[in-house]
Amino acid sequence: MLICAHFFIYSIVSKIRAGPNNLFNPNLDEQIEHQGDIDGEWEDLMVGGPASINYMGALMAIASRKDFLLKPDFDYKLVKYPNSYHFTLVQVSNDMYRALYVAHTSMEKIQSHMRQIPALITTVLKLITQYANESAAIARTSLKRFETLRSLLEEIVEASTLTNKDNRETAEQLANEAEELKK
Repeated sequence: MLICAHFFIYSIVSKIRAGPNNLFNPNLDEQIEHQGDIDGEWEDLMVGGPASINYMGALMAIASRKDFLLKPDFDYKLVKYPNSYHFTLVQVSNDMYRALYVAHTSMEKIQSHMRQIPALITTVLKLITQYANESAAIARTSLKRFETLRSLLEEIVEASTLTNKDNRETAEQLANEAEELKK
């Protein structure tokens, strides 16, 4: 839908440009020409959403069998429940939902804005610039959510790795002590 709207805008620009008065800035023309690339990047980012949800569901099912705590003396900035890996996954799931929901509603808002453009042809240049800026701000909101989610996941991976290392060291120490007791 977004790509169709951009094609529509580009065709209007081309028709107006064919007239005797060239009112367009070449920099804006270049932005319009590259808009398809930008849309493609967002589409690529959003395609991974359903697969991520499936993986998250599988991970939560596995984690629900036995809960454990993350590294106790780690400096958590985003993890709310380091005493429960299961609750931490719920937190990730909730943040993932919020990020995808914001992305979904953002795309709806952008599409709604794009539908208004044909009725406002007399002020095409001003309105396209205005709505492009609004859309960029809305898209930034989605990006911020995904950046927060990424930071949360990086923190969990780091804490899990350290927790696993500590558990291995403790297990090795206990095994050595048991071996000495056997002797």
